[in-house]
Amino acid sequence: MIALGGLWSDIFEYNTLVVLAGTVVLAVSAGVVGVFMLVRKRALVGDVVGHAALPGVAIAFLYIEMFRSGGGKNMAGLLVGAWLAAMTGILCVLAIRRFSRIKEDAAMAIVLSIFFGAGVVLLSVIQKVDLSQSGLKDYIFGMAAAMVMSDVYLNAAVALLVLCLCAVFFKELTLLCFDEEFAATQGWPVATLDLLLMSLIVCVAVAGMQSVGVLLVVALLIIPAAAARFWTDRMFPMTLISSGLGGVSAGLAIIVSRIYGHLATGPLIVLASAMFFLISMFFGRRRGVLRRLLVHWRLTRRVGRHDLLRAAYEYLERALTGTGAKSEKEMTAHAIPIEALLEMRSWSAKRLKRLIASARRE
Repeated sequence: MIALGGLWSDIFEYNTLVVLAGTVVLAVSAGVVGVFMLVRKRALVGDVVGHAALPGVAIAFLYIEMFRSGGGKNMAGLLVGAWLAAMTGILCVLAIRRFSRIKEDAAMAIVLSIFFGAGVVLLSVIQKVDLSQSGLKDYIFGMAAAMVMSDVYLNAAVALLVLCLCAVFFKELTLLCFDEEFAATQGWPVATLDLLLMSLIVCVAVAGMQSVGVLLVVALLIIPAAAARFWTDRMFPMTLISSGLGGVSAGLAIIVSRIYGHLATGPLIVLASAMFFLISMFFGRRRGVLRRLLVHWRLTRRVGRHDLLRAAYEYLERALTGTGAKSEKEMTAHAIPIEALLEMRSWSAKRLKRLIASARRE
């Protein structure tokens, strides 16, 4: 563990700032795209993209090695291969869903299993032929610590492109996510918008492989968006909260990883996101557990009070029939036995006493 005296100097050293900048900008864009994925109910698409990208990384490595020995780990080339493989996987899912009777979730499971299996086999082939593949398997679990400034520029470019497209097509993507049929009847190109959303997911997922790896990239997309859902029902605030939680989670994970140098950055990002998710799940002002319990308690108390007043009125209505009592003073002067109220409702004596005490306080 790093000594507290040198903590700030270690956090603000050049290499840490490079990893921090490259990961945070990507996490912010992932949080925005993740909201559309969540509302569109396409959470597993990120998983498909991550698994499908692995054979693309391996093929790109082999292809580059064929023409330039030792240059197979070129980051731009590997990301291009990953992007092409991921897009192929997405198109396979869409084709299976459209031209067969297989459901979408089954199509996703088939595609991600096949592509990931192919990727593992290709990685084994690369190792077998004794090529220099050191660090290539880190794409499975991420290798954020290996980032250089060129990777930061690439992540920033991807994040800027994704954020700009989301801003320009925010209204259209929101309509697609909430009511696809209505969007089609209004003449919007639903298929094109769906493909645009898939492309944004692929871009973020492929770029995020270096930070969290192919197995955990879906968490970078979904967990901040799911956490933001507990705070608001409106799309624009939800995207802001999700992007903020994604960026803070990534930054916190990088700092913790720097303090405890032996911890992997990718899983830490997921755990930090999970921490914010749990906080949001319990304390979220819109859908949080405590908020729902409070609303339920208030509703139960209000309904119980109304039932108590109604039961009292029904008893008085029967008890005072023919006595001529009409005024409020005459009616409230009549005692109401506890036993009579218990017979009229399915309350326990303890529950009735609580309702009466609450009514007195009010």
